[in-house]
Amino acid sequence: MTAENALHLTLLIDDFIYSVDVFAPPASEGAVPEPLSAAEIEKRFAAAAEDVRNRRAKGEEAPKIGLLTADERDTWVKVSASRRAI
Repeated sequence: MTAENALHLTLLIDDFIYSVDVFAPPASEGAVPEPLSAAEIEKRFAAAAEDVRNRRAKGEEAPKIGLLTADERDTWVKVSASRRAI
């Protein structure tokens, strides 16, 4: 997939990762995708947030991978190595 046909954003909410479509699929080959309305995008973001609340209420914990991937590669390699040593 290239930037020209990427249709989604990736959300990280309390370490849960969601892929949320923010563009409608292109109407035809080579057509530019149309963005969804702000209201529709907001609705999809709210649904992801609600899913996190429900999962947390059931006691589910997300893997803490976001804590490492948000930092520079050299830093998270050092942190990862030190965590393995514990």
